[in-house]
Amino acid sequence: MGRITFGATNITRSISSYRARQKAKERDALIEAQSSTQTKAGPFYSWVSFDFNEKTRMTHITFQEKNLYKKIERYVTSNYVRHPVYSNSWSEKVKFIKRVIKLTNRELENLENNPDELIRMFRFEIIERINNDELLPSWAIKYYLNEERESHKDELKGQLKEDIRKNEKAIEAIDIDKNIIIEEILPLRKQIKRISKKIKNTDKKIKKANNRKKNVLLTILSFGIYSYLLSEKYKNKLTKKDKSFKDSWNSLVSHEKELSDKLDDLNNQINSLKKNTEERTLTFEKKCQETDEKYDKLIIETPPLPTDVSECDGFIPLKRLIGLEYQKIIGCYIIHNKEKDKYYVGQSKDVFKRILRDHFNGTEIKNIIFAEDYYNSQYENKEDLFEIKIIECSTKDELDEMEKSLIEQYDSFRNGYNGTGGNK
Repeated sequence: MGRITFGATNITRSISSYRARQKAKERDALIEAQSSTQTKAGPFYSWVSFDFNEKTRMTHITFQEKNLYKKIERYVTSNYVRHPVYSNSWSEKVKFIKRVIKLTNRELENLENNPDELIRMFRFEIIERINNDELLPSWAIKYYLNEERESHKDELKGQLKEDIRKNEKAIEAIDIDKNIIIEEILPLRKQIKRISKKIKNTDKKIKKANNRKKNVLLTILSFGIYSYLLSEKYKNKLTKKDKSFKDSWNSLVSHEKELSDKLDDLNNQINSLKKNTEERTLTFEKKCQETDEKYDKLIIETPPLPTDVSECDGFIPLKRLIGLEYQKIIGCYIIHNKEKDKYYVGQSKDVFKRILRDHFNGTEIKNIIFAEDYYNSQYENKEDLFEIKIIECSTKDELDEMEKSLIEQYDSFRNGYNGTGGNK
């Protein structure tokens, strides 16, 4: 399975938060020391120099250790006891610490568990300074993936918050419109109720007027009022009044219905916005789950840097071979010039030493048979010119037989670097 690699810019971006947290811790420690009665603070470490030789993987690092302290300015005596009085400002004690480490693939993978505290502390800076995608350890890639995961989820969360804010703002605006309608509809309903009572009373009076019979005695006793209550004029007045009330009632009810419909529409809009918020929240949770599943899969599938030959299939770039753990391997080896497509086949009881001591010094040419092609190569990085393949063997006969077979297979005698067809 291929390794996931990222550009140096991405790695720098991904570790910036880690570096910021470390600096914040140091700053907080110093502030705490300044605000207390502490007379010492530190140690604080910083990066001074870094020299990484990709050809040998040897790395020289210089760190600065800074300790802060307050000087005693004078002594005061209290109750026969002398007490020191310290200065308000800090003085510094600085020393430089040098480390030398061979950053093989195994060492790169173990940086976060390195027994040296300084190496562990500056592991991200080491990876950043190496600035090579091919040498990214799996823990750095996983850290980057987790940072990217959280960044993606933060974007989703930010979008959700923005959507919720917009919905809440819309609901607030609708609530204002609702309150205006409610303020208008409540007195309207009271008015409808009052007119309903008037209509009811008028209907009763009309009914009574229609049911009354002529009575001379009551007319005389009521001074003609009873007779008036039986007249058509009175009935017409009641009917007209009743019609006026009913017309007003119908108008008010119609207006009230219009307002009620608007109120229902506004409530529907609010419910729709609330439903939209719920749907967006569910979508957010689903996307977060999908994001977690995606990055969990990538993290699980991120293999460590290969540490020995058995983990590498086929030809291995020469510069990668340098990063593998030394193994005493008896076998045959093939050196391939990728530009010229020329091969060299050899055998050794210690293949690693044979390749990296006799043929090459790191990625630089040591064996003269490769020199001309190496120095005339048009490759921008000559470190990428050669690649190696190793085949383990058990016996001398197997070595000789394998060497001859490989020389013939890769045509390395007639059109390659071999001077013979193999051992007899």
